[in-house]
Amino acid sequence: MAAGRRRWPIAVAVPLALAAAAGLLPQRAVVTVTGADGRPVAARVLPAPGRFELRYRHSYYQAEAAESFVAGPDGSFRLVAVGSPSQAVLDYYGLAGRTHREGGWVRLELRQPQRFERLPLVATGLGRRTLVVGGRAVPLASPGGEPAHLVITVERRPWLLTLVATQDAGPRQSRQTTVRSSARSPARWAITSWTTSRVTS
Repeated sequence: MAAGRRRWPIAVAVPLALAAAAGLLPQRAVVTVTGADGRPVAARVLPAPGRFELRYRHSYYQAEAAESFVAGPDGSFRLVAVGSPSQAVLDYYGLAGRTHREGGWVRLELRQPQRFERLPLVATGLGRRTLVVGGRAVPLASPGGEPAHLVITVERRPWLLTLVATQDAGPRQSRQTTVRSSARSPARWAITSWTTSRVTS
């Protein structure tokens, strides 16, 4: 009887593993952060409809900013909005769209969302760049504050594999904190960092 009970988990796990390998199980989007050398830093399962944010402090205007992204079904993701208490930060992005106020923040909904398959960026102690998923924040800067060259991507994984897709790795051992919902979403810096990789946050 005990042997039968031991075989039961195996009998269930093997078909599930085969189904996952064959792509027959439902998939979920996972936002991943890796170092420039491919070392995993963090991964978070995205809640529907696949939204996440990158937040930072703009080094020139000394103002908070937040970029809002939405994951696509093909592994890409789109920058759909940017927000900040400073209108100058939004003007810095140079993107067209509709603006509205949410509390003390101004939010710009982009007329033409910017599509990415990977987004290189630099996280510094000054810029305090942070990944936010479902109201939970994961700081991306290294503990010592030295510039960290990172890459953001979105993957589609079988739901079984997403059960272990929420662990932080690497030397940061990122602290996870709760973030209150707001319009705080970083945007233009992501585009400039994608094209120039300059250290501005």
